[in-house]
Amino acid sequence: SLGEWTGRPCVLIDSMGQGREEDLLNADLTPTVGFFTAYLPLLVQGAGQRDLHSLARDVQRQRESRAHLLLQVARAMTDDAALARRLSEVPRAQVLLNYIGQRQELGVAGLDAALLAPAPEDAGPTHAPDGLRGHPLALKASVGADGLHLTFVYSGALHRRETILTLAQRCLTLLAQAALPPT
Repeated sequence: SLGEWTGRPCVLIDSMGQGREEDLLNADLTPTVGFFTAYLPLLVQGAGQRDLHSLARDVQRQRESRAHLLLQVARAMTDDAALARRLSEVPRAQVLLNYIGQRQELGVAGLDAALLAPAPEDAGPTHAPDGLRGHPLALKASVGADGLHLTFVYSGALHRRETILTLAQRCLTLLAQAALPPT
């Protein structure tokens, strides 16, 4: 749906990874605390011209290549000014995909599950309304017991609400078509 929306055959998306990459250049991460957030650039080619299943396979291959780790480490750690300049010229994705994963029912033996359940109300904005965005458009996705949840995050200064609603509806239509058995 992004390819249709932009009118371009290729769309560059940053897929946000949260956690610890298992083989982060064979680095010893045992003395560290917390988790890492990494952006995996994904080039989605032929959107709107190919079926979603083949697009998904291509994206999965890109995710498994781990080449993005080298790009991020090089951007962050190079002392070579010429290399840093060339790396800064690599196009940045305008869309962020944050797939949070499957939300599990929280529960601990002996405790009422309602004490640890997610709050039913919206937590509110995670960014200041006048703050700069790293990506003009972000899509947050998660799967719960009641199905897939998608949230489109955008700036009203850049996009009209109607535009994002149209994009979201087209995205849902394509996902529903992909869920149907092949004919």
